[in-house]
Amino acid sequence: MFTKFNAATDVSKVTLLKKSIAKKVSNDLVENFPLLEEVVEELVPKKAELEGVRLPDNVELLAVDKEIRFFRWSERDAETGEIDHYPYVPTMRILLKYPNILPRFQMDAGAIKFVLKNQSDVMAPGLTNEQAHMDEVDENTPVALFAHGKEHPFGIGLTIMSSAEIKEKNAGVAVKLLHVLNDGLWKMKGI
Repeated sequence: MFTKFNAATDVSKVTLLKKSIAKKVSNDLVENFPLLEEVVEELVPKKAELEGVRLPDNVELLAVDKEIRFFRWSERDAETGEIDHYPYVPTMRILLKYPNILPRFQMDAGAIKFVLKNQSDVMAPGLTNEQAHMDEVDENTPVALFAHGKEHPFGIGLTIMSSAEIKEKNAGVAVKLLHVLNDGLWKMKGI
């Protein structure tokens, strides 16, 4: 999602958000990521200045006191034509501080170079061998991507199918890569 993102040229609009939106954002974060409940006040303080940052391809960043902390995107439903908004997802900087807030997908060592270097999506075989591990999740769930033998996540992805389907099919793209260390969003520390 942020492979070719460049903060200098891709930010189209920055908007100061109303204070009432902070409460809604906090509630949404806890609803979507229950493990954030203990730290949500730290991540989105009541008195913080919240800004929405618009990017191309219907992507939006949420900055808290000028620090990019969350992102989300929208897609048009092919059947209904309505716009579906995905929930805010923490950035890698937040995930590194709180590595257990997202379900964990650990892939084998052979898959890492493709994901980190080429910023490729994660294929099912990289998640189903003896070096891999997946928490049980449904499709369209944001997950933290870990490398075998490493304690810190290196990316965030969105499951294309449930973990049960990934194990059953063991073929094709299993996780769409959203954000990874050293991509454009990682390089954008603030606004």
